[in-house]
Amino acid sequence: MPARLMSLRTSPDASMHGGDVDRITRDYGITSGRLLDFSANINPAGPPVRAMTRLAREAADRDLLTRYPDPDYVELRNTLAAILTVPANGVTIANGAAALIAAIVRAAKPQECLLATPAFAEYTRALHAGGCPVRFFRLAADRAFALDVDALMAVLHRYRPGLCVLTNPHNPSGALTSKSQMLRVLDCVRRTKTVLVVDEAFIDYAPTETLSTETVQSDHLIVLRSVTKFYGMPALRVGYSVSSPNLAARLTTQLPPWPVTTLAASAAAEAIQDSVYAQLTVAAVTERRRWLRRALVYTVRRGSKA
Repeated sequence: MPARLMSLRTSPDASMHGGDVDRITRDYGITSGRLLDFSANINPAGPPVRAMTRLAREAADRDLLTRYPDPDYVELRNTLAAILTVPANGVTIANGAAALIAAIVRAAKPQECLLATPAFAEYTRALHAGGCPVRFFRLAADRAFALDVDALMAVLHRYRPGLCVLTNPHNPSGALTSKSQMLRVLDCVRRTKTVLVVDEAFIDYAPTETLSTETVQSDHLIVLRSVTKFYGMPALRVGYSVSSPNLAARLTTQLPPWPVTTLAASAAAEAIQDSVYAQLTVAAVTERRRWLRRALVYTVRRGSKA
């Protein structure tokens, strides 16, 4: 058990997520179109056509551009609520998951956070900025970074942290923890009075495993979701959380007004309604995963014979 934990840390983490493509193009004189950024998991298909069409249409609308965004993001929240079958007042819109993480830290004011690692660099950054010590729960490489739920629950019972942050599916390994196992963790945090934050930025590839509907009756669960990764448009910076209305109201007070532009909110609302795009993306990724696995096996076997 102790081997999975690191001591509490409060020093800033200098790591960043995503590649600085603009800097590379400047420093090396390479056009951005020739670069592949493997440090960010973005759908290579790019945005859905219907989202691009609406974005272009509204970008040319002079009247729309002279108005502030809808402060309640009614269309986007209602669309998400209908798709996820959760109350609209439990959906919080923000300019990416990173902004929501910082808002959660400010709202919850945890004395300590248990963070499964390796993880999205912004968690550590936001926790340190909020003055929250971090206790790391190590995911083992020799277990393909699969979450050891029993070990995690033992640590939760031992330390009873105010906050626990998990990623499902895990980024970047893709290790998926089943919903039934995640429900065990949720039951545990209710007993330890811990707020569980589950980053489901890539759950669109395994939609049946989401915990979003479990947020309705729980003040111990916040689910983070991303629109822009699965739908291939991170430049628009749209993320959201699903929680109880009580938690959502607290998070909203920690976010600036109009955190997302009108154009970004419209494109996001259009994208998430494109079920055909979603189905084709999941099918394409499944096939590409098979192809990559076969290619790697072939390469290894060929190398061993050389």
